[in-house]
Amino acid sequence: MNYNFTSFAVAELRNAVLEGKYGIHPRELYIAGASYIYQTTQFPDSGSKYHNYYLLARVESYFGTCCHTPKQLDMRAAEELSGNSPDKYVGDSRLPVSIAALDAYFGVMQPHTEHCSNIAELPVGTPV
Repeated sequence: MNYNFTSFAVAELRNAVLEGKYGIHPRELYIAGASYIYQTTQFPDSGSKYHNYYLLARVESYFGTCCHTPKQLDMRAAEELSGNSPDKYVGDSRLPVSIAALDAYFGVMQPHTEHCSNIAELPVGTPV
């Protein structure tokens, strides 16, 4: 199935998922693992250090993720996710939690290996 997601607001997408409109209902899936990642980046000769925060949720073989600001989410959110089904979090009021759950759900419903028309390989090298 191919879907056009550009016309959806996040709230509409959440509702459609929770109504089971995209295949398996998210309550039938399981978040086996979740991670909260804090990562920094600073390039040589740069005075700027970047602080990046991510929430990841694993459903089957797919990791759904959402980058967020430091005050949007506490690292304990990862502990909450694991061991539950995505339907509990798709409608979560914390947007990064909801997006990570949605991303994991759609990774299972529409695996990249079956639905991507272009694959881009990055050359070997460093971030610099």
